[in-house]
Amino acid sequence: MERGEEKKTEEELQKSENSEEAFCSEYRKAQESFFKSRSEESAVDLVMLNTEEYGALGVLKEALDRKMGETGGSRPESEERETPPAQKQFDMTTALLQKNPKSYGVWYHRIFVKKRRDIEADREIDSKPDSELDLDSSKGRRDSSEVKEELKKHAKKQLKKNDMRCAREVLERDGRNFHCWGYLKKAYGYPLDLISEEISKSSRNYSAYHALLESGRADEMEEKDVERAVKSDPDAGAPWVFLSSKLELERFSGGNAYLKVYADRICVVLRVPCPAKIEIAFKKKRASLEYSAEYKKNVFIHCAKDGYATEEIEKISIVSEKKEKTVILLEKERTEKTPSFFESLTEKSEKTQAGDKNRAGYLQAAMKNNLDALILATEYLKGPERSKMLSILLEIDPTRTTMYQDMQEEYKIYTRTAPNE
Repeated sequence: MERGEEKKTEEELQKSENSEEAFCSEYRKAQESFFKSRSEESAVDLVMLNTEEYGALGVLKEALDRKMGETGGSRPESEERETPPAQKQFDMTTALLQKNPKSYGVWYHRIFVKKRRDIEADREIDSKPDSELDLDSSKGRRDSSEVKEELKKHAKKQLKKNDMRCAREVLERDGRNFHCWGYLKKAYGYPLDLISEEISKSSRNYSAYHALLESGRADEMEEKDVERAVKSDPDAGAPWVFLSSKLELERFSGGNAYLKVYADRICVVLRVPCPAKIEIAFKKKRASLEYSAEYKKNVFIHCAKDGYATEEIEKISIVSEKKEKTVILLEKERTEKTPSFFESLTEKSEKTQAGDKNRAGYLQAAMKNNLDALILATEYLKGPERSKMLSILLEIDPTRTTMYQDMQEEYKIYTRTAPNE
């Protein structure tokens, strides 16, 4: 290293130390000022230095509610040229997120302020006198209430546009920022256009796929879209996890439960784990049995231990707390429809055309040992083919040996086939 380079490095280190010392000094002063006065101004100064100052954010909440209560949401004439209080705090959160886009405290504060900003905007319009409204139209003079409603819709549209611009800037830096996705869910519901944008940018965006599932619009992503994603990035796990989650949702069939029926026991899978009553009714004259569950995702009923076989069961009713009753008839098991592109992933060689004797092996080659893809494939394979796939998984992923060994046992799926009773 040259002497000049060494000197430069020392200067840079000294400059960095001085900068850190200056920040610490400023931060201590801001803390002292806040603890002494707990004023809105001192809270702003403190949170601008540290976005995780929850005490300061709490003071800002109180100050905003107080101001909106005092003015009824509209500004006094003396403050007409100032930014409204809710909008001012909303702009502050935008600036803070540019500094720290993963601050839970700021995102939480933003949704609090957003609700009040919307109220504030409506009240601003309601307070306008008729003289400030354009009441004349080609069809004659309009009622002021009609004009104000139009202005409110336009204002909400503009506010959302500005809000979405901030969200897009945050997601541009990290498309999987779950704080941002959580905010969007609470503020507007998951915007489908934004979900599509983010998935098109990266097939590894788990947050975007999760948003698609949470929005209840998973079916709007067609198989060809998933196929395009897995072919463009064979190592990506997110598309396969999305398909697995989508399959799980389909099994619930709008209810809160579905069944996995093994040879000697039944697993009641609850979509929302909560206190539940499970009633088993039999085909022949036999008193029904009742079981209970407490906040478990998977509730196992050991039929053989209780003296009956699964074949004797006519139906199972599940009553979950705060959920509708789900009735499942054990008449016809669910048959999973294999995604069409599973087959297109494999090359149609003479062996595959001859009878797919090693279908699991071909899928393994096509999916390039992608664990999420291979685990999903087990849901569509039966008998020897499924056993072969699980053997492949055991070989390439020995860290989860117990899980794959447990998956060797065959089971049947039963879903809600009748309306809730």
